[in-house]
Parts: sequence; structure tokens; C-alpha cells
Amino acid sequence: MTIDILYIAGFGRSGSTLIESALQRNFDALGLGELFFIWDRGVLKDELVGSGVRFSQSAFWRDVLDEGFGGVSKAQAVEYNRIFQSARGEKLKRGSLKGQIPENIAEFRDIAEPLYRALLKVSGSRVLLDSSKYPLFAATISEVLDCKIGVLHAYRDPRAVAFSWSQKKRRAEGAGGQEFMSRSKTPLSSIWRWQWFNHQARQLGRECGLPYVSIGYENFCANPDQYIQLIGQSFNLGPKVLEDLEWQSVSGNPARFEGNLEKIVIDEKWRRAMPGYARALVGATCQPQYERLQTQDAAQFTGGAR
Repeated sequence: MTIDILYIAGFGRSGSTLIESALQRNFDALGLGELFFIWDRGVLKDELVGSGVRFSQSAFWRDVLDEGFGGVSKAQAVEYNRIFQSARGEKLKRGSLKGQIPENIAEFRDIAEPLYRALLKVSGSRVLLDSSKYPLFAATISEVLDCKIGVLHAYRDPRAVAFSWSQKKRRAEGAGGQEFMSRSKTPLSSIWRWQWFNHQARQLGRECGLPYVSIGYENFCANPDQYIQLIGQSFNLGPKVLEDLEWQSVSGNPARFEGNLEKIVIDEKWRRAMPGYARALVGATCQPQYERLQTQDAAQFTGGAR
């Protein structure tokens, strides 16, 4: 199986930036970060991209927008962002994932198709790593794009995720470095999203029929070489060709700019700093789903993508 796009799905603060960085270092793949935010954080807010320059100063992204759209104005970016936001999928809804695909599918196609087509061309036909994470966004692009999409479902211990969402962390890529990452006021506000997004991510393989592999952050950090090999084999990722290929991520964890992603070390600060009541609440609520994900994860060493 050969793919054009490897979509990293799941819930935020689950290690997608770390995993994307490792895959770009090891395979002929280009990390785009959270492409879902290209219009907002890229064109409109002109934030830093993975190469360390502002979006407007990136020759790569300038070539992509010129190739796909003949350039994009601020007014166009506002409209394009509105269309992408319709596939965010944060509202709890009954029914299938495909049944939640937005009604403006024609508008969505008119934006997504030229964007990804231009990315494939400008990147030199490397596999694109899109860590947008929103499962509904992945389901929607799979409906409109004429290319092969694989899904890498990244998940993490829900207690660690809830703790991370409660912390105040500066976004270095924002204006003047004075912006902060989104936070959750209580563990409950992140619990339901952890459950919802991880449930939806599994549906990308089961319901949408996309090639699918799940990967736990803790397992990845404990055995990075083993998991990198598993991912490469499952999605038939080719060996790295250009050693000087810059990371073009348009959005993601601020760790992108801290220069320490090559050293894969598990972050377990939550074990020391998370209040006992919060650990107990999150654990009791999410443990059954977390254990199912771990069981599924372990089985893949013999089963591969499905």
C-alpha cells in the first residue's frame, strides 16, 4: 500500500508534533503541521512555520499558494478558514462520522483539492504529513481528494492529556510570542473531548475504510525505533532522500522551536504535579477506552495497518 497523505488524527497534546518530526527525519515525507489552521494561523496571523520564518516569508508556502490559487488575499483566507472550520467536528452528535461531513462539501472541495494538489507538486511528490488531528476533517478530505490517505491515530494517557490542557504555555509562533496555547479550566472540560476525538479517530479506519494504525505516546517514547519502523512498513514510507529538507509545519506544538524534538523523552510531569482528585476523576472516566486503545495498539505489531 502506498499513500500520498499520512493524516495524524486524535486529540491535542497527544504527541503528534513529536511523531511528525520523527517521521520527517526518517522517511521521504514532509511535515505540514496542522494544515487545518493554514488560513487562520498562516495567511491571516502570519505565524512562524517550522523552518523558523513567518508564513508570508516562506518560499515553500508562497509557491504552494501560487500554484494552487494564484495567491490568496486576506479576504479569501477569511472565507477559506470559515469553510475549513465547518469540518472541525467538536460538537457531540449521534450517528456515523461520515454522516457528520458538512453540507458545504462542494465549497470544501474547491479549497481542499487545489491546496493538497499544490502541496504534492511543490513538495516533490513526497508523502505529506498532516497532523491536523480533527477526525471529521480527515473524513471530509477523504471524500473530496483524489489521492490515497492513511491514518495514524495518536493517543496518550488521558490523565497526561488533561494535565497538559490545564497548563499555561506560551506559543512562540504567535505575534511577539505573547500568545498562549488553549487551556481547559477543569479536567472535565478535556475529558469529553479526549473521549470524543479518540472515538472518532478509530472510525476513520472502521467506517471510512482508510488504512489505519494507532500509536500510544507512551509506547512510542519507550520504543521509538520500533514504532517508527512499524509506521514506515504499514504505510510503505520510502527512505529519506534530501537530508536538508526543512520542516514546513504551519501550526503545532511550540516544541517545534525549542530544538529538542530529536531526543525522544517521555513527558510525565503530570505524575508529580497533577492533583490526586483530578487523576482519579480522569482515570475512572476514561480508563476503559484507554485500555481498548492500548490493546489495539499492541496487536498491530503482528497485524499492521487495517
